[in-house]
Order: sequence, then structure tokens, then C-alpha cells
Amino acid sequence: MPLRYPLLFPAGEDGFHPNIPLCGFHQAGPPIARNREQIDNGVQLRELLDGLGPDEEDEEEDDEDEGDEEDEENGDGERRRSNKRGRGGSTRVSRSQYFAYHLHERDDYFSIPHATQRLFLEFVIDGYSQVETDRLNYIRLHQESLRLTTAQGITDAVANGLTPDQIGRSVILGSTFKNSPREITQRYQDAMACVVKYGKPSLFITVTCNPEWPEIKAALGPNDKACNRPDLIARVFEAKLNRLCDDVFGNKQRAGCFGVVLTHTHVIEYQKRGLPHAHILITLAPDDHPLSTEAIDKMISAEIPDPSRYPDLHETVTKHMLHGKCGGNSTQPCMEKDKYGHPRCKRHFPREQNPHTRMHPEGYPLYRRRFRHAVVKGGVIYNDGDCVPYSPYLCTKYNAHINVEAVTTIGAIKYLFKYVYKGPDRAVARVERAANGEGAREDEPVRDEINEFVEGRYISAPEAVHRLFGFSVGRVWPPVNRLPVHLENQQSVQINPNEPLPLDTPPTRSKLTGFFDLCAAAPDGELTTTLLYTNVPRYYSWNKEKLRRKRRAHDRNVIGRIYTVPLRSGERFYLRLLLEVVMGPTSFADLLMFEDVVYPSYRAARGLLADDGEHHICLREAAQIETGDQLRRLFVFMLIHATVANPPALLDRHFASLSDDARYHIKRYEDVPVNDQTIRLWTLNKIRLLLAANDRTLAFFDLPELTEDEVRLFDRLEERLPRFDRQQCAQDAEAAHARLNHDQRIAFDECLCAVELDVVDQMRDNNLGPQHVFFLLAPGGTGKTFVENALLDTVRARGDQAIAVASSGVAALLLKGGHTAHSTFRIPLDTLPTSTCPVDRESDLALMLRTTKLIIWDEAPMAHRFAVEAVDRLLRDLRETEEHFGGVTMIFAGDFRQCLPVVPKGTPGQTVDASLIKADFWRDIRVLRLTENMRLSSNADAMDEAQLARTRDFAEWLLTVGDGTANMHPYDKIALPDYLLFPDGQRTAEGLINFVYPGLRTVNKESLEDLIQLFSRQAILAPHNATVDRINAKLLEEFNGDYIEYRSADEVVEAGETGGGMAPELISPEYLHSINPSNFPAHHLHLEEGIPVVLLRNLDPDAGLCNGTRLIVSHARSRVIQAIILTGDRAGTTVFIPRVRLETNATGSRQLGFTMRRLQFPLRVALAMTINKAQGQSLDRVGVDLSLHPVFTHGQLYVALSRAMSVDRIKVLLPSRDPADDDDDLQAVDRAAAAATATPNPVFRSVLRAMNGE
Repeated sequence: MPLRYPLLFPAGEDGFHPNIPLCGFHQAGPPIARNREQIDNGVQLRELLDGLGPDEEDEEEDDEDEGDEEDEENGDGERRRSNKRGRGGSTRVSRSQYFAYHLHERDDYFSIPHATQRLFLEFVIDGYSQVETDRLNYIRLHQESLRLTTAQGITDAVANGLTPDQIGRSVILGSTFKNSPREITQRYQDAMACVVKYGKPSLFITVTCNPEWPEIKAALGPNDKACNRPDLIARVFEAKLNRLCDDVFGNKQRAGCFGVVLTHTHVIEYQKRGLPHAHILITLAPDDHPLSTEAIDKMISAEIPDPSRYPDLHETVTKHMLHGKCGGNSTQPCMEKDKYGHPRCKRHFPREQNPHTRMHPEGYPLYRRRFRHAVVKGGVIYNDGDCVPYSPYLCTKYNAHINVEAVTTIGAIKYLFKYVYKGPDRAVARVERAANGEGAREDEPVRDEINEFVEGRYISAPEAVHRLFGFSVGRVWPPVNRLPVHLENQQSVQINPNEPLPLDTPPTRSKLTGFFDLCAAAPDGELTTTLLYTNVPRYYSWNKEKLRRKRRAHDRNVIGRIYTVPLRSGERFYLRLLLEVVMGPTSFADLLMFEDVVYPSYRAARGLLADDGEHHICLREAAQIETGDQLRRLFVFMLIHATVANPPALLDRHFASLSDDARYHIKRYEDVPVNDQTIRLWTLNKIRLLLAANDRTLAFFDLPELTEDEVRLFDRLEERLPRFDRQQCAQDAEAAHARLNHDQRIAFDECLCAVELDVVDQMRDNNLGPQHVFFLLAPGGTGKTFVENALLDTVRARGDQAIAVASSGVAALLLKGGHTAHSTFRIPLDTLPTSTCPVDRESDLALMLRTTKLIIWDEAPMAHRFAVEAVDRLLRDLRETEEHFGGVTMIFAGDFRQCLPVVPKGTPGQTVDASLIKADFWRDIRVLRLTENMRLSSNADAMDEAQLARTRDFAEWLLTVGDGTANMHPYDKIALPDYLLFPDGQRTAEGLINFVYPGLRTVNKESLEDLIQLFSRQAILAPHNATVDRINAKLLEEFNGDYIEYRSADEVVEAGETGGGMAPELISPEYLHSINPSNFPAHHLHLEEGIPVVLLRNLDPDAGLCNGTRLIVSHARSRVIQAIILTGDRAGTTVFIPRVRLETNATGSRQLGFTMRRLQFPLRVALAMTINKAQGQSLDRVGVDLSLHPVFTHGQLYVALSRAMSVDRIKVLLPSRDPADDDDDLQAVDRAAAAATATPNPVFRSVLRAMNGE
């Protein structure tokens, strides 16, 4: 170093050499001897630097645990600096200590390096590069000194006469090297283990160093600049970060500034321009979790503060928290091109004005930005649209860029942690060596992890100083204890190739075998016998010398994490799954036993993964409850949705159960004998028909095919097309026709006339073109479904085909013979402008579509216009005409005041563009209107004049809610009438439950009829799944039954490009279990007999099993659920639900970064349900929970308020009165009243104007 930096060593002083004696620490005090006056926030530099040591709480350890394992295996080791003379008792100065010594100024010594500005930066970077190179060279040179093998490997080697240098594998760059890829991956997995235990993070905080901090400026010399003093930047930033973390995290005596913190993660990063910053993720306790917009507003602001009231905060925000104006400059680093090639800011600045905070179901909240204050910087005007979200408290105290985001609604939490643990920056460089050219060596390893780490490594001066000082690079709390997993006698063993192999030595004990020994000995009774492997570190420490577990004196908050095992590891992967769920196993063999059955492999044990054994159990359990048609439907469910590996074997094994009613039915055919052959043909034909209804064939599943003669033996045309009792249809049509009101009769007659007339006749008689496409505009409760069923009955009574579909499964069940539109027309899940419906022209479905006279599509406004346009193209093709929808009479029905198509992460403009009014054929649709609310007036005879008046007023007011013109609150909220709200004393979740389910505690749980009566006609509605899940969990506790827990089997199908390059095997099973993608069942599904559930997939539309169908569980078995449909045309029907494979769609896979597959019952408890799922239903009693999350999109509030049959049977739960609301323009009393009665009501008025032809 003196030769390389002669200016820094002008007297020719010695540089570093390995024989410098370590004499002790310099006790002269802090390194800076200049003026240290008291600074603005009351902290001196000496105090800050004195605070760099570890917290006392972090150093706590049970006395009796001394010498045992370290629980902190999560990257926090650098924070704790030992007071020993050297590592391992060394008496010599290490290279890192040598450079750290030169980084300090001393009162009695002029430090030349600190005065050389940019040369000092090069010196510290060069110094740390040498330190890191020394460590890497040590690892490289000692690759052969220690090798890893297994206990069984040593035994095999001795038996085969091998020497130590012939067995094992080399270790390249392990996780013990700080900031290596393996170490970063381990820290990432530790952080994800905290997510699995405590749930999603609450807040994401980014803290960036401020070089203008007074502590830094006070320590600078007359000509010094902060950019030339990375030692000051690193030390002050570390001290400030420690103080900030203490404020945010709190301790045992007090909560943090945001509340009680359950777990936190933080990582230090360095930008290439030098300034350090920290990413912090915290998870708050449930009571402090920011679930409501009011809670978010208390923590986070995205507005420029009032300079007269908050001058310090205003200065900090305007200096550090405003995003630069980038819209007109495509060269800005934050700019990127959108899919159309237009430049845009990747941070989406400037943001739109927003009068109040709104929750986004899949991203960051849309924070309140009222545009009340502005500031001019550099001649440019900045307003709230340019403000980065921040914490007023933290920004005021620390005067720095501190970005705070609420992440409670982020779907792909993995992305946050991957961003935090993305690793160091790298310079872009590419050097290639010719395959066989000069410099190539035959013995060069294929992959060198050390070279991969070093090549392109970018080190900034503050990072070099930070690491030379030994400061922490990150931390996860609570500490995570990593647990090994291995097969029997396959634990890792270190061997020295220079020593002989041990003979007749028992296998080395590992933490896993120690766990088995602990459970076998059962020293603590029930605690040990019910202990999971992952919970061991909480109660027991691991003595590394004695290789055994020892009971802690006090239980510790430690998380156990089993090392991730890739699926390709085979039995070790399945062993890991068992260790997650099996309590108190005593040996490897014990894990193979379940319910007195010893399984041949870990994969087969306990059904944690799918195989055909699961399907055999499912059919066997179902056969104990039902026979005949239901079993065949169940068999077809499994073929289509559960990925049966060997369908012929499954059929043969359970053929007796699948055909047990065949003899009875065959007897009805006079010309068909009853024997084994005809029984088999009849059963296969029934299965063929069920498969055909789902666009599948017997051959598709390698099942025996039927010849044309065999098909004709049982097949009739009436079995290929939907069959309805013409006489019953005529009776129902006549009864309905007599009950039509004026508006309903006009709509009925006009639609029926279109069915009876030929399109050619219409073209001749109507100069405006054929009127065969209608839209029945019917607000909630006006009898839309009644008119639709009357039309269906009338057409079917004449012997003609009529198809009824709906955009949701719930609405489809209310139509006679109704199915979902997607299942009927085979609409792709992810539609595009050019999407087509894959219907074979020779199929039964094509025959039905060509012969039908009428198609009714209910809840059409919910459908994406691309889906409707695809159906239009399908019918034109099948019916060979260019008329809209092939000339068939098409009736769309619904209300544009209700929910519109769901566009993932879409803007209001994109949602409007996806709606039906933007379809090409909309201009040719004739709109028919229903106006009289029949739902609210159904009990008019039992009402007095006052009740009738209030019912009429409520019906009129509902329309203004849908139109967005109801009594509006000044801040874009709607004021709800008092009769819809709970009194102050009952404004709780308990009050909501008591209103909706008054008989929940007293109902006879042994009577299925009483339970159906209780649950079939009432529900609690909420806009978000998080609220629904919370209510359902509370109601299950109130129900006080014995629930059964069903665990799913999860796997990663593929990791896409959006996965950030992470290998699928690094995605742990625990993380997969914690994910709940949209419309997926939970990993831990809690069900009990008598509980209502909702179906999450279209299983069998003909049987009434559509997405959204409500059922009640009648029997709960291990592999099959028997349930009874609660609502719709098929209410009372008994059905079977098997476990099925669910796979994330394209949108869900993009959000997760990989395609996920889950094997689980496609059910969710439905005591509470989302507002969108309830659209189309009429309920006797409704409670709407908006206490945590208000509605977030068009139509949700209108749908929720229009579900009830009576105005007296609907209540809305709003947030409690809150006099601490921070709205500056209202007095405290007025604020309390506003919080108590008002709620947001988003309405896309452009859709309503287009519907009205404006």
C-alpha cells in the first residue's frame, strides 16, 4: 500500500503485513475532534456513535444455554462486535482491522488519508477489495481440506476400499460468506419464514442517507465535502438507522411508533452513486395492522404539509420527498416505454388527485392527495401529485427521504422480499474465452462460484467503509433457526482427506435425529408428543458439542425453518412435507405409519400429495353415502379436474359402485337385455354423456370407446340435448304471464315476438334492421329473473330450444336450466380481442347452438366485451350468417349500476373500455327497461302506510346510489341514512353477527333442516376477501362445532420470466401454503358439517355446481365432501365435491412470478362472502361490513345495498366514530359525525351516460 499510495504514506511507513501485533483498543474517544455542538433533534455525534453497539435485549441469553447453538442464523452476526482481542483469540492484526484503524481520525494525530478527498475513496475501496479477496482466496485454497459426504457414504466407501480423497464433494462458496448468493438466498428464506408465521408485512419503509445531516456537516473540515468522507456517512447513517429502528420496532417495554411489531426485516444497500439506504419490512400486530383507510391516513401521508403549521416537516418533504418532474423528459432514469412505445414514469408520477385514500385490491393503496398546497422549486410547480408517501413523524424527526408504503393488499409479497434481497450492484462487463483457444485449460471447472461472485462486482466507498467497520448488512427478527432435513443415515458429515476414514463409528447425530430422540424419550410429556420439528427451537436449544437438545429455562421467540428441498430430490422432498405436519415422530419409520398403516414411501404417506390413491379413497368414501348418478358425476369431476394418472384402472376398481343402478334403468328399455355387457355399455354411455357436456371424450382419458351401434343402443336425441317437461313449462309460463307488471309485460311481449318472427321477416318489416338483440335494463329487485324464466318456459313449452346463461354461477342457478356463459360457450379464461370459442362443429353443443331459438345472458354487464364478441363470432360461424349472434334472439340482461368487468390492476378507463357498451354491436341493441322494484314491495300487503312510504323512498334512493347522485358528502363520500346504520353501542362485529344470524347460538346443530333454514337466505357481505376471511373465522368460533382441517398439496408448475430468475425449488412449500391467489381455496381449509360454503369453480353446470354456488356441508370425509345446494333452481340437490387441481391463470401467474398448482376442495366458508359473489342473489337478511375496507370500484355499494328483500333487514357496519380524524376543514364533532355516516361510492358515470345514449 505505501508504494501504491505514496501521498498517504509520505514517510514510507509499513503497510499491512501478517505480523503486526494486536496491542488493544484505542481508548481516546470518538474519532472526530472538531466542534460537536448540540444539534436540532437533541442528539450529539458522540451520542450517536456511542449507540452503535448492540441492544441489551438482543444480547439476552439463558444462562443454561451458554455454549449451545446460536439462534440468530439470519445475517445479523456483523452487528455484534466482540470485545475480545481478535477472532479466535488472535494476537495479530487482521487486514480488516488494519484498514479500520486508518479510517479513524485522532485528536493528537493529523490523518493524511482523510484530507486527500477522492484519493481517500480509492484507498478505502482498494482496502476492502483486498480484505474480500483474502477471504475468497482462503475459501479457494481450502476446497480440498474438508469435504462433505453422508454417514451412509462413509460406510459404503469403507466397504468398497475407497480413500478419503475419493469420496465426498467440494464446497465452493457457501452461505457463511457474507453477501454471497447462497447467503442472500438463506436470508430471503428466513424472511419468508417470518411471513409464513406472522402473515404479510404491514409497512415497507425505505430510508436514504441525507448528506446534509447536521452530524455530518459538523464533523467536516473547512474544505471537506460529505461525498469525500464515506467514513462519516457510514457511521452516522448506521447510528441514525439504529435510532430509527428503535423508534419503529419498539422493545419489550413499549410499542413502536406504528404499533406493536411482530416481525421485521431490514437490509442495507448502496447505490452506485454512493449513498446508503435501508429497506425495512415490518409486520404489525392485528390490532395495529393498517386494514382501513383511516388507519393508513394516520400512518402515511402523500400530501405537502401546511408550511404555517408544520414548517420543519414542510421543509423536509419539499426537499426530500418530491419526485422530480419527468413527464416531458424521456432521458430521466425513471422513464420507460409502455406497450405502445410511449414514454411513461415507471413510478407512475405525477399521481392523480384523490380526495380520500382508497384501497387497491392488488397493489399499494391510492393515497389521499387533495392538492391543497404547492411549492415552487427551480421554477417548476410541485403539488401533492408529485409527493412520495412518507411518515410525518419519521420525516420530522430524521430529516431524510423516508418512503413508507402500506403493503397489506400486495398480492405477490415475494416480490417485495426479492427486491429487498436482490444482492449487490454489478458493473456490466463481458469477457469470453475461446472454447479451445489460447488460455483455455482442460482441467478448468465448468462452474466457479467464486469467479461468478467476483466478476462484475461493484463496490462503492461507503459500502467498503461499512463492511470494514463490521456494521450489520441486515437483520431478520425474530431470529430464525435453520433445521436440516435428510433421509435415514444421509446426514452430512465433514471429513478430512488427509485422515483415515472412521471404522465402526455410529452415524453422527443431527438436529433431525436429535428431534426423533427427544420425541421418543418424551421428557416433557404432552409438549414433546405434540411437538412439530419447526417448533423445537422455541422450547429447546441444541448443544453442538454434546449433539443433543436441552430444554430452555424460558420459551424464546425463535422461528424454526426447515431447509428448502427441491422437488427433484424425491423422497427427501416428501420427508420435508411430513416433518411440517407430523407431531412428535419418534423415528423415520414412524413417519411412514398413519392410521395403523405402514406406507412404502414418504410420498404415499398421509395424502399430502396427489396420486390415484387419493381418488380411490374419494370414490370409496362417496360410495358409502350415495349411489348411481352422483358417483358417476364424481368420477367425471375427478377425470376433468383432478388429473387422474390411470383412469382405466380407477374405472375398473370402482365399476361396481359406478354401475349399481344400471339394472334398474336398463329394464326401461324393452329391447335391451340386462347382463354384464349391457350394464358396462350403459355405464360407459352415461359417463360419455357427462364427458360430452364438458367437451371431453372417453378416448381423451384412455377409457373404452363405444361403437356407433353401441351408442345407438342407449343414446337418444333427447339425451343429447337439454330436456324439459313441456307440460310443466307451459303451466309455469301461464302462471308467470298472469303476474307480469306493465314494464315486464312490454319487455316479455317484444322479446317473444322476436323469437316467433324470422330474421328475414324482421328485415323486411323494419327499415332499421333486425331487432333480435335486446338489453333488459333492470335495476336490482325489479323482477329481471322472473321475466327471463317466463320467456324460457314459454319457448320450451312449444318444444323449442332456449339457452340460459349468466356471467356468474350464482345468477346462473336462478335461471331454469342455467349455466355460466364460460362453461356453455367454452369461453377462454383469458380473453383477447381476437379470442375464439373452441367448439367442434360436429359436437352436441354445436348442434344445440344451431337449433336454439333464444339465448338469455344474465348479469351481462359483468362480462368482458371480448368474451361476448367471441360468442358473437362463434354463433355467426355455426349458423353461417353475418347477422349478430347468428340471427338468434339474444337477450342480455343486467344493470350497469352494478359491478362491471374485473380488469386486474386496471384503471377506471380500462374498466369502461372492457364493458359491454363498448362492443361493436351495442349500437344495434334495443334497450328494454324495468322500473318497479318488486323485491322491496313483495310484502306490501303486510305493510302500513309509513312502511310503504319508506320502502318506496329507499327504492328511489337506491337508484341515486347507483347513479352516483345520492346525498353526497363533501369529500366524495355518500351519507347513509340512519336506519341503515347500527347504533353506537352495536357498531361492532358482534353486533353485525347478531343482526344477520340471530339464531346462530341457539340453532339445533343436529338438524340439517334448521341449519338450511338459518343459512340459506342471509349473508354478511364485504368488498375484500381479507374482511370475509376474518368474519368467517369468527363465525366458525361462534358456531362452536368440531371442524375438520383439510390441507392442500401445493407445487410450482413453472417459474416465469417475472419470477426474477428464481429457481422454482427456492420457493418453499411453506410460502406456497401461505399464498391465497384470487378465487383459490385456502391451504388450511376448516370445514364442519352444517356450515355453508361457496363453490370456487365450475364443476358441473348441469348439476348446479357453478362458480359461486352456495351449499351446506352434510357429510365431511377425508377425500370427499357431500353437500346440499342452498339456492337457485337446483336447491335441495345433493352433490359430491372432490379435491381438484387448481392452477393460477395468466394474470395470477404474472403477479406471483410463477404458475402455482393447488390440490384442494374448491370451497370457501360462506357465512360471509364478497359483494361480487352476491350479485344476482336476493336475501332475507343482509349485513354489509365496511368497517375496515370501503368499497373500491363501481357498483359495489349499490349491489350490496340492493340484495335485501326488505329495507328493515339490511344494516351497514361503518368505522367507529373517530374524533382524531386529521381533516383540517371540519370541527371535531362534525368529523365524528362524518366518520360515522359516510362511505365512498365510486361510480363510473361515463358508463351510465353511454347506457342512456348520452
